[in-house]
Amino acid sequence: MSEERLAALEARLLRVEDELAVTRLIASYGPLVDAGAAAEVAEMWTEDGEYDVEGWHMRDRGQVRAMVESTAHQSL
Repeated sequence: MSEERLAALEARLLRVEDELAVTRLIASYGPLVDAGAAAEVAEMWTEDGEYDVEGWHMRDRGQVRAMVESTAHQSL
């Protein structure tokens, strides 16, 4: 196999691995947040990330954890 084809194959494999990781993250988020597992949900987010959904704007893991523990979220 030529070096060019090998490099293209490696790039495709890396993209597939990234897509799989994102798919697994998304698939695990729903059940955790629905179960109210606030600490586990918060750990999924980076410290410097932002999350904005349905009127909640969170800038760190603590705010994500507080959202999952909130009465408003628990009543969903």
